Amino acid sequence: MNKNLFYLLPIFILLFSCRNNDSEPRETLIREANLTFTPPKNASNSDLFYYYNFKYDTNNRLVERIGAPIMDPSGKIITFTYKISTTIEYGNKSASIKESSTELIISKDKKENLIFNESNQIIERNIINETFPKLNKKTKYFYNGKLLVKTETTFPNNIFNPERPYDYIETIIEKFAYDPNENLQNIITTRLLTNGMESTTQVYEKQFGNYDTSRNPFKKLNVLNDYLERSLSRNNFRYMAVIYYTSNSKQLISETEWNFNYDSNGNIISSNSITLE
Repeated sequence: MNKNLFYLLPIFILLFSCRNNDSEPRETLIREANLTFTPPKNASNSDLFYYYNFKYDTNNRLVERIGAPIMDPSGKIITFTYKISTTIEYGNKSASIKESSTELIISKDKKENLIFNESNQIIERNIINETFPKLNKKTKYFYNGKLLVKTETTFPNNIFNPERPYDYIETIIEKFAYDPNENLQNIITTRLLTNGMESTTQVYEKQFGNYDTSRNPFKKLNVLNDYLERSLSRNNFRYMAVIYYTSNSKQLISETEWNFNYDSNGNIISSNSITLE
């Protein structure tokens, strides 16, 4: 079991707020955030001092995340570069996401396409791999009002061949539960593998807790899958546990804790001042 205690680290988020007019509530956006919130699997404590930079358009929509870790084949971070950026381009109830660089040669075979409903909620995410179409992934999102309650992920180009015993159809279903304050309590993930003769089910649970009372500054980052879980709640979780279930037991895989800085009103701040516009 891995236990990450991020409250032992200085956690810096640079925030800025803006309002469209005096009658609208102030909206807090994240300008910079380190890897504390999206650490790669093999990240070390020193890696958490790398920062992503975020840019928004005049409608406060995320349009760019600048920065990316460079990893070796094992997934260990070698360094972090600001010469790679993730850009989001918006259309009519749609968006496209891709990585680009003006100085480095990077793979351009992977991109994401999003579809939104009339409430600007994501209802479909298509991850396209032009080099290996078999890896294409489609996720559909289901809501109860403004709360995400279910996702269903399939691999449409992963053609099943019943004559191959190692072939299977994979479906991943996530179900989201919330407390009365509209804060995410848990996510139950069921991974179903079937080859026509038998099926295997793998079940994971993420538990979230120790919420603060601060407004959630991550909501505008929900177009990036890295921050989806953070964006769903009214407030901010400071504890997460990952549990794996077998047919007759459960195993705690990891626990993670965070600590934030707050102003006198209980809202998240950074170690630096918040810039208001």
